[in-house]
Amino acid sequence: MSEAGFHIDPVSQFKVTTLLPFSMGGFDLGYTNAALYMTLAVVAIALFFFVAGRSVHLVPSRLQALAELGYESVANMVKDNAGEEGMRYFPAIFALFFLVLIGNLIGMIPGSFTFTSHIIVTITLALTLFTLITI
Repeated sequence: MSEAGFHIDPVSQFKVTTLLPFSMGGFDLGYTNAALYMTLAVVAIALFFFVAGRSVHLVPSRLQALAELGYESVANMVKDNAGEEGMRYFPAIFALFFLVLIGNLIGMIPGSFTFTSHIIVTITLALTLFTLITI
């Protein structure tokens, strides 16, 4: 108990809870708080790049410059580590980079949920990228 009478439990931000229960064929396919925050991250990324690229100018606005900086940073990282041949995988790496970045930034907001802290999310993202690159 804190002085104000509220119970503060720091572990509760890592608990996955079902928001919309749904099951099919014995599988739990409910919409959880993890799925909600992943959806929020994807919508935030899409909205950011949509607004930043809506009106492209030769002299970029601050938002356009930030979007270009993010794009070029990931592109240079891929070129430095995998060479020009690795640029085939740039869209997947770019999407993964921003999903993890925005997921971690959302998780820093007090009271929010950190979906990147769960090992199943990390394993799924890694295996998806590994499978895409291998195929």
